[in-house]
Amino acid sequence: MPLYRYSAVDLESRATSGLLEAESAREAREALRSRQLIATRLEPALSRRRFQLLRRLSQRDRQELTLATSQVATLIDTGTGSLKAIRTVARQVRNRRLRVALLSVAEDVKGGQSLAAALRRHPDFFDTVYVKMVEAGEASGELARTLRELSVYQERQLEVSSTVSAALTYPAFLAVVGLVVSAVLVGFVVPKIVRILAMRGRELPLPTKVLVAAGYVVSHYWWAILLGVFVACFAGMQTMKSPRARLVWDRLKLRLPLVGPLWHRQMLARWARTFAALLRSGVTVSDSLEILRDASGNTAFAAALCQVREEIQGGSTLASSAERLERFFPPVVVQMILVGEESGTLETILVELAQGLERHVDLTTRRLTSLLEPMLILVMGSLVGFIILAVLLPILQIQKVF
Repeated sequence: MPLYRYSAVDLESRATSGLLEAESAREAREALRSRQLIATRLEPALSRRRFQLLRRLSQRDRQELTLATSQVATLIDTGTGSLKAIRTVARQVRNRRLRVALLSVAEDVKGGQSLAAALRRHPDFFDTVYVKMVEAGEASGELARTLRELSVYQERQLEVSSTVSAALTYPAFLAVVGLVVSAVLVGFVVPKIVRILAMRGRELPLPTKVLVAAGYVVSHYWWAILLGVFVACFAGMQTMKSPRARLVWDRLKLRLPLVGPLWHRQMLARWARTFAALLRSGVTVSDSLEILRDASGNTAFAAALCQVREEIQGGSTLASSAERLERFFPPVVVQMILVGEESGTLETILVELAQGLERHVDLTTRRLTSLLEPMLILVMGSLVGFIILAVLLPILQIQKVF
């Protein structure tokens, strides 16, 4: 049943709004009238879906989606039908966009579509990996188990991203505080001191001259600076639309000092965990590699996965194909894949590989953060110290200390 978003007033002219299920707009208006409500606005709830696709899911959105997936799996596991399970969970979801999407999925399923096909209509919440795992779960009759695997997979992805975000919070806070202090000193304190010295005919010290010149450039040409930043960002975004430029940049990212190896291991950990989840759901190795190629986020790694998939379709093994791409698959990774293939426990080995890589990423992130914090304190301290020196020197001149 279609979902409508409405705004209405009651008999006492009090405004209200919400969502309503009805076969048509006419039935929706009649349902509102039966509640003694007069509709002032009525539109399909998914009319803004095109614009919602431009919004990236926040951490809170992902948490709600993970919880909803786990709840649907639990309800299905207890014998509740998938349609009723989705509707039940949707009514409890706080996120309005996710609630609308789930109710729309329920209506599509009621109309005869498969759950995977219904989910595919909402790529803002359900990506390719999610849809393919659900499709495999439906085909194997293990939908509840698949959804449970999905919720565990999503929860682990959230843990990894939260760890990285938490590690970078303090350095970002230090940078913001340092820049705010510097802006206050340059924008308010230094100009007053310069005016006093100008009235007394004093020559400014060199640090003060440098600071005044910087402040003059920022205050008079801020529009040019902002325009330059905008043009640079726009040019960069346009350049990244070129497949060749994107490929060069993705290769360069993995070769950068310090952060390059960290990104590489994080990418491999996500690949291994997603690969294991897909295999456990019943997706074949070849199809899994195709899904992982589309969801990798790195064009260079996607090209490598495409090559591995072609070799596997030609009769090669996963380990031997990965071994020829040592730039993306280190020897340790290849060895673990080989053990998994030979023992028939590839899914388990991939999970262990992901856990090991995630631990290494977590440890490396903490080490880099511990190194970044004193460096950032030193840089910001030097900047603020220079500004304070530029402010104090003229004051001391005024007081004739020198």
